[in-house]
Amino acid sequence: MRNKGAIWILAVALTLVCIYQLSFTWKAMRVKKHATEYAQQGIQQYADNQQNVDSIIDRRKQFYLDSISNENVYNFFGIKKYTYREVQEREINLGLDLQGGMNVVLEVSVEDVIRSLSNYSQDSAFNRAIALANQMQRTENKDFVTLFGNAFATVAPNARLAAVFNTVELKDRINYNSTNEEVLAVIREETESAVKNAFNIIRTRIDHFGVVQPNVQRIEGGDRILVELPGVDEKARVRKLLQGTARLEFWEAYDNTEVYQYLLNANDVIKQYLAANKTSVSEPEEVNEQSPSVSDDTLQQPSLLQQLQESENADSSADQLLSEYPFFEVLRPYATQESIIPGSTIGTAFARDTATVNTYMKVLMEKTYSREISVTCGRPFQLKIRIQKNNRHL
Repeated sequence: MRNKGAIWILAVALTLVCIYQLSFTWKAMRVKKHATEYAQQGIQQYADNQQNVDSIIDRRKQFYLDSISNENVYNFFGIKKYTYREVQEREINLGLDLQGGMNVVLEVSVEDVIRSLSNYSQDSAFNRAIALANQMQRTENKDFVTLFGNAFATVAPNARLAAVFNTVELKDRINYNSTNEEVLAVIREETESAVKNAFNIIRTRIDHFGVVQPNVQRIEGGDRILVELPGVDEKARVRKLLQGTARLEFWEAYDNTEVYQYLLNANDVIKQYLAANKTSVSEPEEVNEQSPSVSDDTLQQPSLLQQLQESENADSSADQLLSEYPFFEVLRPYATQESIIPGSTIGTAFARDTATVNTYMKVLMEKTYSREISVTCGRPFQLKIRIQKNNRHL
């Protein structure tokens, strides 16, 4: 009985801790209940079609929860405030059995990896070995790389895999003297790397998706990835997230100093275009189809900003200035008052002017530079405009 007080203190402490932990689950359930009530408001007119009603309710509910994800929804006795996302992270993980969700198994196509490593070889023995390995996979419990090696040995016993996989990408690891076992070892390493990369990409996408307590794990002894998303019922959204393909491109771009004269002529084209749209009487002037050449003394010419400054000093009327340089009203040349800034960026524009810039660029592409250049933009809120080379010989 001498420890009765300590036992009571421990019991009370454990009770308070449990209440604290359970309070997040209780709060999350209340927020979801409010989201459901919000989603069910104003949809009586769709009562004739229950399928549409359910779909609209799900979308409105998800919209409500997404909109408050970063807002404070729980004030713990004035001690600390928690956002809805923080509440979700601290609630009890009920799992798929108790709250439902989605269970997805993804498989990396080892066949596509092998074809990619061979630079999509058209060798008949290689392609017959791939087809035979696919057939063997239905009956044998082995990894695809092993099956491919066995199939290649069956189809072409005297052939060498090095002749197929001695590509530019693998030249440091595979040469013409490499044995089939050495080539298969390299293929197995590359396949393992592809599976790991796919796992990391899926894990990152799930984290950005905002699912609370997801389970992403690789199934041992294979090239499959198990994804469990508790509480998620948006099949289309998850499918789009997991099946999306990343694409990385490299383009050769003109230097800003090379296109200086292009910008000067582009402003004249835009000025003619705007003048033609203001009146239906006058016809727009014929624009030379050949792109203007850049003179050698381009760098010695005053910068565009200097020309704008001189025009502004000569006439303080903003309307006249903008009518003289309409293109540069929305696209600020990438230059200082002293010189042109080298690099691939030719100008900057605010995001609010994106539509106008796109319209002007479309006019320029149609009238002058369509065969030589294309334009790309980057960085939100302040777009950086670059000119890419469509023909590397230009």
